Amino acid sequence: MRPIEKRLDKLASELCGLLHHGTCYLCDKEGHDAHHIVGRSYSRHRWSQENLVFLCRMHHRRITDGEIELDSELGEGLSLKFKIWSLGELEDIEAELKKKIKELI
Repeated sequence: MRPIEKRLDKLASELCGLLHHGTCYLCDKEGHDAHHIVGRSYSRHRWSQENLVFLCRMHHRRITDGEIELDSELGEGLSLKFKIWSLGELEDIEAELKKKIKELI
């Protein structure tokens, strides 16, 4: 993984938390983790907010372990196609995520 991808993961997670007001999508308790509805390996949506929900650690673990599932309508319409991002595209995504975070703080 390239360093910029790690930065994008962190920014996308931070933005997800801000958009969800820091609360878990499932229980309204304090959230800690951004969960990918469509797995991160489908990089086309890796940093898209439509592909992220904010969860408390308990619910994130339970979903990851397959004990519970998210609503089936979440993630509808997200393509499972792969995308290879150029460095320029990743830098544009980084700038956009930073802009959105700045608007919410």
